[in-house]
Amino acid sequence: MKEYFIIANTFAAPFVSETIETFTKGKDAKDAMKNFIDGHKNEIYSARGYKNADAFYKKEKPVVNYDCNKLLLLNSLTKDKSTYSYLSHSDKEFELDDVIYKVEEPREGVIY
Repeated sequence: MKEYFIIANTFAAPFVSETIETFTKGKDAKDAMKNFIDGHKNEIYSARGYKNADAFYKKEKPVVNYDCNKLLLLNSLTKDKSTYSYLSHSDKEFELDDVIYKVEEPREGVIY
């Protein structure tokens, strides 16, 4: 098992999110992220995994990522926008440029 450095942000509760910095082991980077996410079920908004802490602090690119469904939808809707207005109503709903979007399973996500 190899060790990876994970930095993650939780869903805001109730006003600010918590940042978690930890080391997690796995067969590879995706397995380590899965182990981390499984240990924090339904809490993680986004997470990045690095080969070690030095890689993070030296601003190297992450070797694995995790984003919740809410963030994935937001990113897909804003990828071609230079500016936008955003308001989160709840985990399951947000407003983007005066349009309300509902998110299915917002606390589930994707490792990539």
